[in-house]
Amino acid sequence: ILDKDMLVVDFMTNEQCQRLIEIADNHGGWAPMPEDKFPAYEIRMKELNLWYELCKHWEEHIHPIVEQYWKPLLMYGMRDAFVMRYSVDTQKSLALHNDASLVTGSVKLNDNYKGASLVFPRQGVTNDDVPVGKMILFPGSVTHGHECTQLEEGVKYSFTMWTSRYAGDVN
Repeated sequence: ILDKDMLVVDFMTNEQCQRLIEIADNHGGWAPMPEDKFPAYEIRMKELNLWYELCKHWEEHIHPIVEQYWKPLLMYGMRDAFVMRYSVDTQKSLALHNDASLVTGSVKLNDNYKGASLVFPRQGVTNDDVPVGKMILFPGSVTHGHECTQLEEGVKYSFTMWTSRYAGDVN
């Protein structure tokens, strides 16, 4: 437990994190979604042809943890998932926002950069001490607004997963 209503769970190995970065960079096309209120340089897992593999992994390993911890919550599956890239020449930060997600998962894919902390102001929590590959799970829609502070050096990669808020809620 990272904080009340925030969990940290095993999700990816360092090698899997590095491989996802390579796959995303090789794919290219980092860009914000049109009309996004909080635009970010990102690539969807569907574009990388990793969506069904991710959904299966979430369903088998994360879904039971989420439903047990936030009981009587019922999960409706994955809504969206994307890799984000912060760099000093493109996106350096992300403003305070909430997610379009019942439960959000966030994974730090690398740590060879400075700045760009994931911060939850209301909870007084950051991801600074969360190791690469571990996933932070938190309620996405209301109580856990978050932001990414200014990147100072290097390139930061993160992996975000949103769950559906109701049956049929997909992006």
